[in-house]
Amino acid sequence: MMDDRIADNLRIGKAIRDARSAVGWTQTDLARALGVTFQQVQKYEHGLNRVAVTTLLRILAVLNVTPARFFDAMDRLADFPRDRPVLDPQFEELRADYDAVADPHHRRLLREMARTLRLIGPAKRSL
Repeated sequence: MMDDRIADNLRIGKAIRDARSAVGWTQTDLARALGVTFQQVQKYEHGLNRVAVTTLLRILAVLNVTPARFFDAMDRLADFPRDRPVLDPQFEELRADYDAVADPHHRRLLREMARTLRLIGPAKRSL
C-alpha cells in the first residue's frame, strides 16, 4: 500500500490540476504566474514534489479559487486510489501530447473524446 503522505500529495496534485484545467490554463500558464518552471508545476500535479502551504495559497490566488472550494474538491478525492503508481509512462506521454496542443477548442475536443471513451468502457476484442 502506498504511503499516506504520497497519497495526500497525489490528491493535492490532482486538485491543483483540476482547478487549473477548470480555468483553461496550461501548466505553462500556471508556472508563469507563479514564477516557476512548468516542470515544477508538473511535479506538484503528479505528487512528486510536496507543495508548501505558501505555494498552495499562491496557486489558489492566481487561479481565483478559495481555500474552501479547493479543500471541498480534496474531500471528493478522498477515494483517490492509494495503490496507483506515482508515475505512469503512458499517462506522461498522453499528458505531454495534450500539453502540446495549443488550440483551446482542440484541447476541449480531446477531453470530450477521453470522457466518451471512459463512458463506453473497454473495447471488446475478438480473437
